[in-house]
Amino acid sequence: MAEYQHFLDFKLTDPLTGNSKCLSDFGGIIINPDNNAYNKNLLPDPNHITDKDDMRDGEIYLSTTYGTRLIEITCFFSEEMGGGNLFELNKWLGKKRQQVFEWVGDDEHKEIDVIYNKGFDVDIFYTEKFYGQIDITFIAHNPYYRIKNEYPYKFSSVQLNTPYYIRPKGNTDSFPLIKITPNGTQSKIKFTWNDLNIELKNVDKEIYIDCESGMCYEIIN
Repeated sequence: MAEYQHFLDFKLTDPLTGNSKCLSDFGGIIINPDNNAYNKNLLPDPNHITDKDDMRDGEIYLSTTYGTRLIEITCFFSEEMGGGNLFELNKWLGKKRQQVFEWVGDDEHKEIDVIYNKGFDVDIFYTEKFYGQIDITFIAHNPYYRIKNEYPYKFSSVQLNTPYYIRPKGNTDSFPLIKITPNGTQSKIKFTWNDLNIELKNVDKEIYIDCESGMCYEIIN
C-alpha cells in the first residue's frame, strides 16, 4: 500500500504582511469523509497542444501545458474545539489576493500560492459560532509547489571559463535571485545563466540580479 500523509491542518500566510493563521486557530480540523479512500491531486489537468494536418492521420503533437491546481479540503468544526467564528473565518478566507498555502506537518516543506475559489453556505442557529462540516476549495493559478526556505548556493572561489551547474527541485523553470560580491572594483563581470548572456561593468559593491523580473540592483541600508 502506498504511503501518504493525511494532514489535519493547513496554514495561510499573507505575503504583504507576513501574518500567518492556521485552520486550527479557528477551531477547525481537516477530516477524511471517506475512510476507504484518500483523494490527493498529484497533477493538474494537462492541455495538449497539437496541430491538425489534413494530409495525415491524427494530429502533430507540439507541447503540453498544465492547467490550474485545485486544493479541496473537508473541514470540521466541533463544539469541543470551540466552534468556528464565521466572521473571522470569512475575513481569513475571503481575501482578494493570493496567499501562501502550506500543509502543517508536511515533511516535504512545500508551499504554493492560492486564492479561495468559491463561497460556502452553512446552517447557522442564531449564533456566531459554527459547528459542523464544510468544504473549502482553493485554486492555484500557478500549479507548481515550491520548496519552502531552500538554502542558498554559494560559490566563494569562482574559476574563469568553468561551468557551474545548479539544478532546482521540480519540473518547472527557476528564476533565482543572484547576489554578486566583487573582490574590489571589477571593470567587467561577464557570465551566462541558462541561455542568457549577462555583462556587468564597473561593479564595486554587492549587487543582486533578479532573474524573474530581469532587474539588476543594489540594496542600500
